[in-house]
Amino acid sequence: MTSVEKKEIIMFAISYWDSKYSDYMLKKPADQAYSILLSRVNGYYVNNINNKDGLLKTLVWSAVDTFTIEYITEEQS
Repeated sequence: MTSVEKKEIIMFAISYWDSKYSDYMLKKPADQAYSILLSRVNGYYVNNINNKDGLLKTLVWSAVDTFTIEYITEEQS
């Protein structure tokens, strides 16, 4: 996967998490979220070069783990 492709995918996820349609709330600015997630995705691919199918799962769990997103509960709605 090229760096351009990774950026497009990560920015798509960040844009979605920042939308009113998402079950998650973006808690960091987009540029900061991008840097955090890019670092995690790069680390993931170094360790799992053949497992590209897990990218979305890796993005979500990395974002949760780094407090970049938070699941929106009914109390927060």
